[in-house]
Amino acid sequence: MKTAVLALISSVSLARKRLVDAKDRTLEQAPRVEECEEKCFFKNDNNSWCLSVATPVLQIGWTYEQNFDIFEDEDTGAEMNYFTLKLLTYAQGYLDINSIYDIKNLYYNDFNVLFPKTKFEYSWMLTFNGDGQICPGMGWSHDAIDLSLSMTSHFDQCSKVIIDQLGAWTSWKGDDAKWFQECEDSEDVEMDLTTWNFEESRQNNIIYGTQYPASVMHCYDFPGEIFPFSLIFNNQGPNGASLKSYEQTILNNFAKYLAMYLKPASKEFTLL
Repeated sequence: MKTAVLALISSVSLARKRLVDAKDRTLEQAPRVEECEEKCFFKNDNNSWCLSVATPVLQIGWTYEQNFDIFEDEDTGAEMNYFTLKLLTYAQGYLDINSIYDIKNLYYNDFNVLFPKTKFEYSWMLTFNGDGQICPGMGWSHDAIDLSLSMTSHFDQCSKVIIDQLGAWTSWKGDDAKWFQECEDSEDVEMDLTTWNFEESRQNNIIYGTQYPASVMHCYDFPGEIFPFSLIFNNQGPNGASLKSYEQTILNNFAKYLAMYLKPASKEFTLL
């Protein structure tokens, strides 16, 4: 129990820890979630000039979306259930570069180039509607494409005691003597330099087929209506046909397909 309490206190302390740079200055910005790769032109105990790049820069993958809903015809008020399955393949780009130039007791500059996370998607869709039809479709989407430049900078403000006491030169001699005794940062200047908007967000652009579950042009009947989607979705046959007659039609058509492959083509039979 004691170990668990100590672990909890330790985790809370770490969560509350404030960021401090090489000059023991408290940083105001929140810590980044992304991992960063750092490359330095020079770096020592006092001065540095480094580039940090957030990762990952490019990512690809795929996701699935499923939707079961009710379609209502605006003209007739008729309702029809439908099920849509989407495969979404995507590429996501992201660029966040910080150039941090820091000279102790003189100047600090953080120059940022940001290309926000932007996803490009291609989608493949299949919609099964309550009329026993399948409606294929393919489309694409992408987020807004922007690039922005910003900068934060400040100078150091320092002071030196020339004469502390008459006849005493303690500020110039001894192990604690410094060229500048006190230095503090001036107020940060944050500059949003510019933003380029290359492309607005574009969503659900169809290049083939449809995402409309009752499309006359792009929804197709299954051969012989073998698959009872109307029974599954609407609890009735197409166009309101009775379940018994619709079941009979499905079974007879299924029997014809079996006869085509298992019997000579001239011999037909009914299952019921």
